[in-house]
Amino acid sequence: MRCTHLARSLTIGALVLFLPVSVVLLEDKAAGGKAEQPANGGSVAKYTFPKRGNPGVRLGGGARGVSKEFTLAVLSPDHIGLTVRERPALYWYVSKATPYPVVFTLIDADADKPVVEARLKPPSQGGVQRIRLADHGVALSANVHYQWFVALALDPAHPSSDIIAGGVIERIEPDKEISSKLVTAKGTDALRLYAEAGLWYDAVETISDLVDGGPAEKKFRKQRAALLQQVGLSEIAAYDLRDEAAP
Repeated sequence: MRCTHLARSLTIGALVLFLPVSVVLLEDKAAGGKAEQPANGGSVAKYTFPKRGNPGVRLGGGARGVSKEFTLAVLSPDHIGLTVRERPALYWYVSKATPYPVVFTLIDADADKPVVEARLKPPSQGGVQRIRLADHGVALSANVHYQWFVALALDPAHPSSDIIAGGVIERIEPDKEISSKLVTAKGTDALRLYAEAGLWYDAVETISDLVDGGPAEKKFRKQRAALLQQVGLSEIAAYDLRDEAAP
């Protein structure tokens, strides 16, 4: 098991450095941080692209010929996504249920070994999935770039065959003005504050909590779709809007 973990870590490291053909960058259609209006209209939380961070850091995995075609992706922007939370939730997407083992890896580039390498329960249905860092006993340090990956282990004995998607997250100290506003802001008001402050992961967690939380799920899915469209995650947005597209 230890050798398998090491091989997977080395494979992920190679993917970050060389971006081989089997892992492709998801298309990023966002233009200068301008919010796209969702096809169904409605209120849009405008995500402000942070000035810090490098572009081109999102990896997306797709597989063909493995039972049926599917997509694996992370709900991450194509730049270093920000959070003010020590233990944020991370979100990923698979287009359909899969029987393959799912491995979550969190890496601090300055550390000798992964912060987390854990097997997750394969999803019983397609859609957006959640990883709570608190469940893994992890607290992010401030001003550290963490790379995180979700891998489908097609052959656990050969990690080089994994289908991998990943992004980068950094925890920053909260702005005092934003913090004071968040004391009383709830629901979509908090969503807008996080999005406008460029706090991607906090915005996604806020809207995803609303999606999971009650009878207004359909309305909140529209708002999450609008947020995802702004960073080029069009396939996941379309999944959230699937009920709108149905005849």
